[in-house]
Amino acid sequence: KLLAGPETDVRLRLLELIEARQDASLLPDVHALLLDKDDSVRERALRCIKTFGKKESAEPLLAAAGKEEDEYIKVEMAEALLELGDPRGFGPLIEVITGGEAVQARRDGWEHLKAHAVIDVPFRAELPPEENAKAIEDLRRWWRDNGKKLVLERAGVFRAGI
Repeated sequence: KLLAGPETDVRLRLLELIEARQDASLLPDVHALLLDKDDSVRERALRCIKTFGKKESAEPLLAAAGKEEDEYIKVEMAEALLELGDPRGFGPLIEVITGGEAVQARRDGWEHLKAHAVIDVPFRAELPPEENAKAIEDLRRWWRDNGKKLVLERAGVFRAGI
C-alpha cells in the first residue's frame, strides 16, 4: 500500500529498499510504478526492474513503453526489454528514433538499437526526421520485415532468423 501512496519521496525510498533487498515478491507492485505520474518514480522503478532482470517484467515494460511520453524513459524501457531478450523492445526504440523530438533521445535510441541488432541503415540522429527520410523508411522496413523473426544471439545481439 505504501508504494501506491501519494508521497513521491516515500515511493522512491521504498523502491531503493526493494532493490537493495532483492525482494522479487514486490515486483508486481514495482511494475505498477512504471505508470506512475512522477517521472523520477518511473525511472527508479525501471532501474529496480533492470536490477532484477526477470522475464516476467517484459509485458509490463512493453505496456508502459507504449504509454510513456518521456522519450528518454521510453528508450530506457525499450532497452530493458532487449536486455531481457525480448525483441519487442525494438518497437518503442524505433518509434523514438524515427519520430522523437529530442535529438539526444533519438541518438540514445539509435545507439541502443545498434548495440542490440545487426542492421545496416545510414541513420544520423542529429538530423531532423525529414532529413533522414530514407534511413527512417529503411529502419521501419527492417522492423516490419524482421520484427517477428529476430533471434537472440551472442551478448544480447538480435539477428533476423530464417
